[in-house]
Amino acid sequence: MRSNETRPNGRFYGVSAGLLAAALSLILGCQGILPFRGVGRKDDRRPELGREGVAAFEAGNYDLAAEKFAQAIKSDENDLLSRRYYGEILWRDGKKNEAIRVLSDAAGREGTAEDRAAVCESLAEKFLESDRAASALHYADKMIELTPRRYKGWQLRAMVCQQIGKKDEALTDYHRALQLAPGDKDLIRSLAVLEGELGDDRAALAVWEELGRLYPSREQPIDVLLGKAEACRHFGTGAAGGGLLRRGG
Repeated sequence: MRSNETRPNGRFYGVSAGLLAAALSLILGCQGILPFRGVGRKDDRRPELGREGVAAFEAGNYDLAAEKFAQAIKSDENDLLSRRYYGEILWRDGKKNEAIRVLSDAAGREGTAEDRAAVCESLAEKFLESDRAASALHYADKMIELTPRRYKGWQLRAMVCQQIGKKDEALTDYHRALQLAPGDKDLIRSLAVLEGELGDDRAALAVWEELGRLYPSREQPIDVLLGKAEACRHFGTGAAGGGLLRRGG
């Protein structure tokens, strides 16, 4: 019968409840200083670990950077920045296959368009350096898909196309990149070289001259002077080309 059930003493129950409430209040109030190791605490630490890793990387302390990035990735498996830097360290250490694996895994994870494009940039550069043009082109195209207003995707695509002989496509891509980053010296230099490869010496000379105007007249790099001289020689103005080289000296 329910009337025979043992019931807690009312006064004892009230005291126990009060003590429990006080204990919970104390614990919750002290969460900020107790060394909890829950998932939430790890996620809170992840941005700091990432920043510490970047600082160590930029200072050339790659072992410490790798340690920080590994901890950050453990805290957040979708930390694309840490995965990208970790892949760069592996590549630098000669562990190229492992680097490609880490970066490829990162490319398939969730993240902002900018973070995913940055991972694709690393992959495109690595595959281009390894003469794996098809893979480099894939990730350059992915960069353009994710961030079409960033010039770097178009630049990498142009570099790949130039490497595999698709020079007309490369020309178009360099021009698209320059529309997004006018005045970028590396882009202008690459375009000048490509115009020479295409045999358009008039265009090559014009681009070299445009690049030369970005430097003080007596501080133009030797490759700019040589490029102008070469274009002049092919264009049939050899005397002018000689003059350019003498001014460079």
